[in-house]
Amino acid sequence: MKFTIYQPKNPTFRVDSDEINYFLDEYKNVYEGTTEKDKETDGQILETLFRIFNLERPHDFHGHSLSVGDIVVLNKQGYICDVFGWNKINLF
Repeated sequence: MKFTIYQPKNPTFRVDSDEINYFLDEYKNVYEGTTEKDKETDGQILETLFRIFNLERPHDFHGHSLSVGDIVVLNKQGYICDVFGWNKINLF
């Protein structure tokens, strides 16, 4: 499964956890990759990516550790990292 990680362009960008619409022009694409976890749920994949990009970062990843406000796109569906877990969002 293809995934893309986006992080805010502006480090002072704040996330409203009630917001469901996000504009990708406020974010920069910091990493693209694939996972072989096709039989896992999106939630399981997101948790695996969170662990990898916080504890076992690939050598070609130049963003910061995944944190609140970062977006991961899985198969054209966006998810934003919240204080506890991930929320499904609409991307524009």
